[in-house]
Amino acid sequence: MIELIQQPFIQRALLAGVGLAIPLGVLGCFMLWRRMAFFSDAMAHAALIGVVIGAMVPIPLQLAVIGVSLVAALILSRHRGTSAYPLDTWLSAVSYGGLAIGLCLIALYPELRVKPDAILFGEILSITAVDLYWVLAIALITPLIFAFIWRSLLLVTMDEDLAATSGISIQTTQALFLALIALVTAIGLKIIGALLLPALMIFPAAASSRFSRSPETMAIGSSLIAILSFIIGTLVSFYLDLPTGPVVVITALMSMVVATFSKKG
Repeated sequence: MIELIQQPFIQRALLAGVGLAIPLGVLGCFMLWRRMAFFSDAMAHAALIGVVIGAMVPIPLQLAVIGVSLVAALILSRHRGTSAYPLDTWLSAVSYGGLAIGLCLIALYPELRVKPDAILFGEILSITAVDLYWVLAIALITPLIFAFIWRSLLLVTMDEDLAATSGISIQTTQALFLALIALVTAIGLKIIGALLLPALMIFPAAASSRFSRSPETMAIGSSLIAILSFIIGTLVSFYLDLPTGPVVVITALMSMVVATFSKKG
């Protein structure tokens, strides 16, 4: 075990997983409270277009993916509750439309050498030092933003009318929340993949909800479960020669299943 952890690529993978788990755990709680589980799916799938744009244009890949994710968040936010179509229709349009467009662009430009499997399922064991810097930056920035908007976001989540009468800018708070989802989605794409990333928001938060007595303890518990899922899943996948992303997700799913049979806190 010690020899395994001493491997540089394993160290980068574990650090990236731990760094990503911190914002994933907190975001997942709000996704459950606000019943927005499929928002992350939509933005993760649409982010595939950003990967292609990043390969075509001489800009950092992460910035291209963040840009597309923010556009997807803006579309969903703009049409939430104000469109002729229900929200789930727009979720499907952004999710499957973005995924389909991204895959078609990859097929049209094979010279870009974009690997769909790596984008859809992640490559946590092949992340570089640059990728790790982006993850650690997000791991530091997102808690600071959450600390700044925590009370406002909680109040908006519980009762938008009460939040409005309390002088809270609902649009600003929601925009910051969706921007955080977009940022974390963009950075986590290479680590866990577009198809699996949303699960790492939902499963740990659901497990933590079984024994938490307050929003704060649920958020902390969710992040801790996500961290353990990354660590255990990464090491187990290496020993059993299995794809890392799916094993991490299965580990998180097992935590939710076990929590289901525990006494609710």
